[in-house]
Amino acid sequence: MQQQAVILCEGFDDRAFLAEWLATLGCREARRDPWGTSVTSGQYGFRATNDRFVRVHPCNGKSMLAEIAGTYIDRHPARPVARLLLCFDADCEAPAVAPRGTVVQSIAARRSVSLASEAGAVTIDDVVVESLVWECDDPVGHLGVPSQQSLERLVSASIVAAEPARGVSVVEWLHAAPVTAGPEHKAHAYAYLAKWFAPSGCEDFYRAVWRDPAIRSQLEARLQRAGSLQLVQALFGA
Repeated sequence: MQQQAVILCEGFDDRAFLAEWLATLGCREARRDPWGTSVTSGQYGFRATNDRFVRVHPCNGKSMLAEIAGTYIDRHPARPVARLLLCFDADCEAPAVAPRGTVVQSIAARRSVSLASEAGAVTIDDVVVESLVWECDDPVGHLGVPSQQSLERLVSASIVAAEPARGVSVVEWLHAAPVTAGPEHKAHAYAYLAKWFAPSGCEDFYRAVWRDPAIRSQLEARLQRAGSLQLVQALFGA
């Protein structure tokens, strides 16, 4: 039976990070889905090593995740979804972690479905739905690592673990020109981009961190500890 696995993410930075991560896991780009339709509208398509089709769909913000997830669930009878993974920032201050079931509960409420638990995989109208929340378990206070649980914190912490001097440099740089507007975690990420990854461009920053072996090793360790690696591997199926 033709089917797909779908990752819904907040935006294009997440899309870039996920795309390169999938590539490291052996996935290859796919320009058409299992029904022969071109993968467009900012979405990316991949084939896992077992040929399972995986779609990465940026949703232009966390607020859109539940609505777009509902569309995939509605289309499930015609275009089966083997697994639906919701990917978003925790948006809380470390060391706290956000409940993973918040968006899933929103989807269920829209469809008048009662869920027994907010944890783990749940099935909504025959579609298995799970959440991958960007966070990391690094201690609070590491130089160069923002405190808000987010993709930016995960990436910053991995860079600093691989190259500690970079964290010190970023802190000094941000102190020299204090951030007066905008989120702190974004300022940290942009600082690493500007100082060490500028030649590859803005969006490629979230791909380039995977291409650095030392940083990649740190990313993999944190994603595994958070259970995120297992969630992505589950998309590939048997």
